[in-house]
Amino acid sequence: MVKNNSTSIEYPALYISADLKSSEAQKYYLRGIYSLLLLLVSSALASLFAGLNQGVAIVSLVMISLTPIISLFLAWKRYDKLWYAGRSLAESIKTMSWRYMMRSQPYHDNNSGRASFISDLRKIFAESKNFCQHLSETTASEEQIPGQMDNIRQLDFENRKQIYRENRIDEQRNWYAKKSAYNKRMSSRWFWAMLAFQILAISCAAIRIAQPSWVYLPTDVLAAAAAAVIGWVQAKRFQELGTSYTLAALEIGMVRMALEDAKDEEQFSEFVGDAENAFSREHTQWLARRDI
Repeated sequence: MVKNNSTSIEYPALYISADLKSSEAQKYYLRGIYSLLLLLVSSALASLFAGLNQGVAIVSLVMISLTPIISLFLAWKRYDKLWYAGRSLAESIKTMSWRYMMRSQPYHDNNSGRASFISDLRKIFAESKNFCQHLSETTASEEQIPGQMDNIRQLDFENRKQIYRENRIDEQRNWYAKKSAYNKRMSSRWFWAMLAFQILAISCAAIRIAQPSWVYLPTDVLAAAAAAVIGWVQAKRFQELGTSYTLAALEIGMVRMALEDAKDEEQFSEFVGDAENAFSREHTQWLARRDI
């Protein structure tokens, strides 16, 4: 997944709105999953002592009763769909914007490039009406083509080339590299947490066999915790994304080497087209994996 961390480039208002909605939907979706898993583990823990106190039994009942409510709420709001749809729209506009600023196909013509870009923005907005109705009004008054984009477009060949190198290629590669390291680190941490819960659950089960009188061993709680970790890892896909982001960073590094071979406007336009296709390809594959 591509996410803009650069503050030096201004993008169309539609991009900003889609990016904000996608981030918001992602936050709510993951919070919902986290709450659901936490309630399941907490309910298992409370049920361990439910026989001692009616209040604890009621707490356990309330917590387990909340899980289908959260599940139905997530199914109703479809935050996951809004997350993917927003990310897809934002990245499509981002790619279009860089093609426009770099005078790449199909916006290479100085006379008709701006009109073509506006036409494509209107088209992508019309195709995304179902998603756009969820967008906030806070960015509605922002410019669809910020002045900075036109200013960059009017720069000479070498300056545009430098901006593309630093603010698009290097920014994307650094983002992928950082995300790859983060996801691999989290994948390792959650794996060992899951393994620890499983080993402790097995130990408690063995102790119960040896000591049948020990009725408060948290075997079920530990098993639920291990299952919750598995569910969280599946939701976040740390290992899969870590590998994917590593490959993306390497591919961008390979793409970057070809930038120096672009000696004129025509070659640079072709390079930008190839680079943006590479970015779009990784993003399309990410969306496909999320859908699965």
